[in-house]
Amino acid sequence: MRPSPIALLMMAFALPACGGSAASEVASAPPPPPPVAASSPSTSAAPVASAAPAAPPAAPLPVLRGVDVYGTDKEDKDPEDRGAAAFLLAHIKDGEKLVSLMLPMLNDPDALVRNNAMRVLMDVAMLHHDVSIPLTPFLKALDGPTTTDRNKAAAVTWGLIDRPEGTKLYAQVIKEAGPTLLKLLKLEQPNNHDAAYRILKKVSGKDFPERDHAAWEKWLAAAA
Repeated sequence: MRPSPIALLMMAFALPACGGSAASEVASAPPPPPPVAASSPSTSAAPVASAAPAAPPAAPLPVLRGVDVYGTDKEDKDPEDRGAAAFLLAHIKDGEKLVSLMLPMLNDPDALVRNNAMRVLMDVAMLHHDVSIPLTPFLKALDGPTTTDRNKAAAVTWGLIDRPEGTKLYAQVIKEAGPTLLKLLKLEQPNNHDAAYRILKKVSGKDFPERDHAAWEKWLAAAA
């Protein structure tokens, strides 16, 4: 029977499980030395056993062709496997390749997979400013079907606009997601409402009260 994509990933990385996105080096510890035999009371010395041969150097980790292994709905029908793949793929060292692998997962039919992919990209957006991430997919995901879609999309959006060059993205946020952010501002869920308020203040330079919807709508009408 063909191993599942998640099993292939586990074998490729030689990792038991992972969480987080930093790449890890896994090395096998050398085997312990053989026990030393006790001295014989005999007058004749016992022959000395030859030392065990040194372990061969560990083979390098295989190159992971993640885009082949991931295979969202073509190979692995289990969303938990696809969701775990996002965290396993986060161990690759090529940031641009990682982004290219995560972006298709934003369209996965399962919320867990989308959520995990955006968690990985949130980390990249906030901590790895040298890795480029397109903003538009996350502005669209602000209007996603679940609370976790929306709050993770807001987190990635914040990570991008808070980068040193993030001011260049303000106009795009206002144009493409201004109305969506106002919708989120009116929600009661803190993880959607608070994130929208934070983004709106950042891109507008305004400090209207968070529940003054009329003031924010007036601002957006003038800015659009």
